Amino acid sequence: MPIARRLKLDLSLFPSPVRARWFDPTTGAYSDAAKEPLPNRQSDDWFLPPSREQDSDWALLLEATGPAAGQVASGDARYYELRIHHALPGKSGAILELLRDKMMELARRHGLNPVACWTDAGAQGGEQVIELFAPAGAEAAERGWRGLYDDPEFKSAFAASEARHGKSTERLEIIRLKAPGSAIKLAANPARRQRVFELRFYQRAPGKEEDFKARWRNHAARIYQRHRAESLGWWEAFDDDHRGVFVALLAHESRAAMQMTLREFLEDGGWTRIEKETELNGRLHTSVTTWLLKASDFSPLK
Repeated sequence: MPIARRLKLDLSLFPSPVRARWFDPTTGAYSDAAKEPLPNRQSDDWFLPPSREQDSDWALLLEATGPAAGQVASGDARYYELRIHHALPGKSGAILELLRDKMMELARRHGLNPVACWTDAGAQGGEQVIELFAPAGAEAAERGWRGLYDDPEFKSAFAASEARHGKSTERLEIIRLKAPGSAIKLAANPARRQRVFELRFYQRAPGKEEDFKARWRNHAARIYQRHRAESLGWWEAFDDDHRGVFVALLAHESRAAMQMTLREFLEDGGWTRIEKETELNGRLHTSVTTWLLKASDFSPLK
């Protein structure tokens, strides 16, 4: 910035709170532009360089403080949370309204790093609202949710929602997930054309958990990609209520494209050979549940 002037920033595209630093290219020195990480949202603050002399030269460096989904070193375990709002009949719209108007912003502010928000597009015939979060870890998630629920803005918005719509959620299901960074290919893309998402829950056979994971990682995900599905991520659930569950997320350009991909996958000679070889001593999973999802209008991932 060769001319010293005030800056106003939109940090909403960052996946987590942002560290802001000034860099002086004439000396190579850095200085903090803010004492604490800034919320990853539209900022109301103006930023001034340390010196406003006419011949000064400054660069403002912005860095996400938490790892973005899909940008973690391949050997690192990464924590995620899947939150499923099982809505009361006719109340999914009320849940979406609260999320859109207040909760997504508060989730960012409290370091929960929202990745996606979907609605059930008909695979289960129910009224579910599904959210995916990528906080920095289990402890950060616990702190973040505690801070969000104690936040006066949340309490006010939640009370207003219940006054307008009554109770909206029958129950909230929380699935705690882990995955290596190499398993995840998520990125915020709010301007992308709408896709169809397929969220699968595999119950792995006891004692076959590692075999199933290896087959998906080394073969199934690659073969789906070959047939035009986008493998966005896979995770293992580790909370007590979902032990043994393997979660996979695929994206398709349309329902027709999804159906074609599934047909081609099942007919793929490479897959049929691998499935046969890996199940010589029994099936690797006992059941699979598939949800067909549509991204909400405010979802970072579309």
